[in-house]
Amino acid sequence: MTGSGGFAPESERVTRQLRDEIIDGARTPGSRLVERELAAELGVSRLPIRDALKALVTEGLVTPRPRTWAVVREFTPTDLADLDEVRSALETLAFRLAAQRRTRAGLARLRVDLDAELAAARRGDAVT
Repeated sequence: MTGSGGFAPESERVTRQLRDEIIDGARTPGSRLVERELAAELGVSRLPIRDALKALVTEGLVTPRPRTWAVVREFTPTDLADLDEVRSALETLAFRLAAQRRTRAGLARLRVDLDAELAAARRGDAVT
């Protein structure tokens, strides 16, 4: 969802940034996320931080603590096994649906993307 002028609301931008940092490992499991510190670091008021932390709690990425902070969640081996099981089922379904709904144009786009990935791998680059 975007606000006027095509810009995402501040809380969505903050949520996206914190989510990416958690997933990328920049914010490690067990690390504290304190509203006032995050607000100063990201140059926003505490309200978008508060909204972002609520969203990340809902997503299961952080655990709320009393009042104005949260902790990046530590995933157990069981959590990771469950996630892998669900991901495997979804990937199988996605592959089946893609195979059933393929088109010549879609296959051509897939070939272009695959060739770019292979060329990047040969160069040691990452395709973004």
